[in-house]
Amino acid sequence: MSGWESYIAAIKEFGGESSALVGKNGSVWFMSSDWESNRAENEKTLLNLVKQYANEDEEGVADPYELRQHGVVLKPDPKYKIARVDKESGFAFGKGESKGLVIADFKQGLLIGAHGPK
Repeated sequence: MSGWESYIAAIKEFGGESSALVGKNGSVWFMSSDWESNRAENEKTLLNLVKQYANEDEEGVADPYELRQHGVVLKPDPKYKIARVDKESGFAFGKGESKGLVIADFKQGLLIGAHGPK
């Protein structure tokens, strides 16, 4: 199993339904099939997330106001409202109509995962 496949397997093991990996260099490395069906729109959303994370505060963490103000839409899912950004861990947590969203910041990119109501 390759490196990315192990990340995706771990996300699914913990109730993850959709996921994406996007590099801070502006390239989408992976997008799950349900998000892939709306690739053009979702790619714009993912690249916008990278830009928001690049707009870091003095502590090197994405501005929570920017993330909360805009929310995240990854079709076919409805809009996720970002409820919390944890500055220490680099995680952001969102809530949609029936799913949750987690964004994890790592050195080379962002890992985004949607999970069901488990």
